[in-house]
Amino acid sequence: MTIKQIMALTISACVLSCAINQSQRSDKIMKLNFSKCIISSEAFKYIIVKIPRGYSKNYIENEGICEYRFAYKDGSIVYISSDVWYGSSLNVENRHAMGHESYNKKALLDTIILSGIQTNTKYWSEQIIGDILLGYVNASEDKRTLFEYAFSSIKKID
Repeated sequence: MTIKQIMALTISACVLSCAINQSQRSDKIMKLNFSKCIISSEAFKYIIVKIPRGYSKNYIENEGICEYRFAYKDGSIVYISSDVWYGSSLNVENRHAMGHESYNKKALLDTIILSGIQTNTKYWSEQIIGDILLGYVNASEDKRTLFEYAFSSIKKID
């Protein structure tokens, strides 16, 4: 091997290492406390989720319904809520545009997914997976992908 080949190999290894480290740092593992919230079932008290970094966190509690919101500088917001009957106020207009006032769940195991493109050409989604409500609003294509990945990371714990 020549010195140029060794240097190129070394630089490539450093770049790959940095890319791997960056992807590992791009999400923050959050433990969200739902122990004092009204939940359709008492199957969990906490949710563990990997949320993309760069947010400001907000916690809202209203009459026993809890919602965690993670807002980003680009205007996108991802949220996790215990309100599986009426959804988040963040997506009311988007749901109404589709003709949905509230959710007609038949069982606690129901999965309901509503999503679309807003009038500002950004993406929105609201998903009920059993007894958890997940959603996002004002998401670019990139953020949409990150938020969907975050949703796939959710784990309920006691």
